[in-house]
Amino acid sequence: MTDATLSALSAARIQELFELRGVESAVNSMAATTQMSAWIEVLEQEIRSLQAQREAQSSRRDALTRDRDLALKSFNTLKNKLAELQLASTALASEVRFGAPALPPLHAETRLSLATAVALGGAGGASAGDAYRLAGACDREKAIVATLQVATLQGITQAG
Repeated sequence: MTDATLSALSAARIQELFELRGVESAVNSMAATTQMSAWIEVLEQEIRSLQAQREAQSSRRDALTRDRDLALKSFNTLKNKLAELQLASTALASEVRFGAPALPPLHAETRLSLATAVALGGAGGASAGDAYRLAGACDREKAIVATLQVATLQGITQAG
């Protein structure tokens, strides 16, 4: 580039700077940025307000849920108490009545003498002691089963 061209370009650039070409667009851009910033601030404030409302609604919902659960629990408790009172009042008001008098037995039962009952009880106790000893002192479940088996065997032998 020659000096003449550089001088012409420099002069054109100086002329642009003195005329402030493009400053309008920069000013307009700054005004748009300011408007955009104000609009963003308004939207952020609205977001904060809506978040606060949402938190308040959530808190209210939780309080209502607790109240509902407490009311349901109270209702169920009162319902159970009412059922208990109705049952108690029904039991107090009821009387037992026999539909028919008792009939005498068809066959007379034979009674055991006191000596026979004592002898059978002693034999059963001795058998239970033997079963407990055989099953081991620490194994009570086996002892109970063995006792029941011995008693069953004694009952079968007495019936036969």
